[in-house]
Amino acid sequence: MDARRPTETRRREFETLVNAHDRDLRMLAFRLLGDADQMDAVLEEAYLEAYRSMPSFADGPTTRARLFHLAYDACVARLRDQTRISWKVGRAESLQTLANTAF
Repeated sequence: MDARRPTETRRREFETLVNAHDRDLRMLAFRLLGDADQMDAVLEEAYLEAYRSMPSFADGPTTRARLFHLAYDACVARLRDQTRISWKVGRAESLQTLANTAF
């Protein structure tokens, strides 16, 4: 994809690219996250990153791999964030319980 192409042409190329791979990317994200709302949010992030990096995307078989890489990375980041949040919440609850029983 050529960065010098007019914005409308690039937008159409991107839309075609997304339409070609959206179903498979949705299946990947849903399998990893198990939640449709999170799947949508993660794919939105991945598609935005893909659009921003469109000039560096090469047409061909590596395009699909890059889209999957972006979606997978976004899913892993979301899962990592969820783990951190649940650990912090669980730790805070444990500390509160400990504080309540210690006195």
